[in-house]
Amino acid sequence: MNRGSILRHIRGVHLSQRQRPSNPVQESLTSEEVGDASSLDNSSTSNVVDPTVRNGSSYAGEDVQMAVESPIYPIIPPFEQLHLTPVGFCEWYNQGGTRTTCGEALARETLTLHLRKHGIERMNRAWLTTCLWTGCEKIVNRECIVRHIREVHLGLKRRYALNTG
Repeated sequence: MNRGSILRHIRGVHLSQRQRPSNPVQESLTSEEVGDASSLDNSSTSNVVDPTVRNGSSYAGEDVQMAVESPIYPIIPPFEQLHLTPVGFCEWYNQGGTRTTCGEALARETLTLHLRKHGIERMNRAWLTTCLWTGCEKIVNRECIVRHIREVHLGLKRRYALNTG
């Protein structure tokens, strides 16, 4: 299952059946990501748009990248609702100097989106980054970190595209 088919599935099955919240920003943010919600003023959230809504209705598919690249992380339904198989739990050290791990369930299809929560996004492909998985701290190129985690820490083999034509 590739990223596009996952997004189509989420839009078609999960987003079309649920009620839109009265405050879309509130649904998309967690207290951990925002801190104290009462400290937000209206000017900082006035230009924030729920990525699943476009001109008052759900989107038809043309703005898939907007939802994926939104700085606000959409709430992802539980694995059993998405029909995804958990392959392990995130052992990335949380930011802030504490040596506690994230612990969130991971699936092959959601790993890249999950790593955005840990700051692995919008970096130059050639930049070096340190793997903060428990017991690792290997230095790798930014473009290789997702593959490194999949293969080394989650024990998944790389999928190769078949040339059919």
